[in-house]
Amino acid sequence: QGAGTASLSGAVTLGSDSTIGVQTDGAFTISGKVEAATFTTTIVATTTGDLTMNIATNDFNTVVITSGRDITIKDADDINFGNGAVSGNLNVTVVGTGAITQTGATALSVNGSGKTATFDAQTANDITLNESGNDFAKVVITSGKDVTLRDTNAIDLGASTVSATLSVTAGGAISDSGTLAVTGASTFLTQNNTAQSITLNETASTFGAITARTLNAAGGTAVDGAITIVENAAMAITTVETANAAISLTTSGDIVISVANTVIGTNTLTIQPLSTGGTIGVGAGATGTLNLDATDIAGLKDGFSSITIGRVDGTGLVTVGAITFTDPVTIRAGGATGDITVSGAVATTGNTGVTLNAGQAVTLNSTITTGNVTVV
Repeated sequence: QGAGTASLSGAVTLGSDSTIGVQTDGAFTISGKVEAATFTTTIVATTTGDLTMNIATNDFNTVVITSGRDITIKDADDINFGNGAVSGNLNVTVVGTGAITQTGATALSVNGSGKTATFDAQTANDITLNESGNDFAKVVITSGKDVTLRDTNAIDLGASTVSATLSVTAGGAISDSGTLAVTGASTFLTQNNTAQSITLNETASTFGAITARTLNAAGGTAVDGAITIVENAAMAITTVETANAAISLTTSGDIVISVANTVIGTNTLTIQPLSTGGTIGVGAGATGTLNLDATDIAGLKDGFSSITIGRVDGTGLVTVGAITFTDPVTIRAGGATGDITVSGAVATTGNTGVTLNAGQAVTLNSTITTGNVTVV
């Protein structure tokens, strides 16, 4: 055993379940093809030993990683993981047609501080790492079709491209540190009896229809957990739910909430454009890049402590048509040149209030019927 680098240039054919042992504290590279298409390959390396098997024609069945630092695996088709413990970075690539999966009741752990698990299945292949014992610090999806990730605690999502659906379930907070580009539906669930947040605030990210919920450990009841989502496109909401924590939704385009009572919480709700100059339309006949019609407003379940529409520094015109709110609402264009024009009847149910906050001017061309009206 010693430090440094070593390599094996010839092909390796495994005729049964086998172990690849790395007894160096440096890097070991197998530069020939590894053939183990019908067997289990177990990798045992020192915690300061790296293993690279980066040939496109490699063919693994199930891979178990007992120990190792930086592990790089390339496979010609599908690859399945058993238990895995990686103290450094894990890089897995499927070159051709085949999924990245794991055996049931196993755990894949890549949880070192600052370490990343990177998976590349190409745009037509799925990635399914859905076992509850998994523990990732950060995950990057270079490419994948339907991608499912589960983590026992917090997970950070690095820059990822998903050609179909993305589903992430975590026992801790879900966050992002890179742009997420998801073509299909995106689901983010925290499952813990204590508050865990969902924070997806990279300004270039795009999602399909969004579900984001902070739930108890059993996954059946909402618990506190702030939800922040930023999308550089029109935003489609399936369900956004927390208990008594803030929700913030920011979009560069329109927002569509097609089903009643699907944005749920008892704390504050903020809906705003990504750009300070983004225009907003609220209610019947009102138009804006961000548009909230009666169907969208009906999607906001009664019970928020307050609803805020618009930016504190917004300069785009906000037009308000006929609309009824069930919770206290603030409509704002708070930038120095921000204007609000009310052109339709605005009403609230119960003893709730309406606040209009414009940096420049508020124009009232219609009535506001409510318990309290504040114009700032």
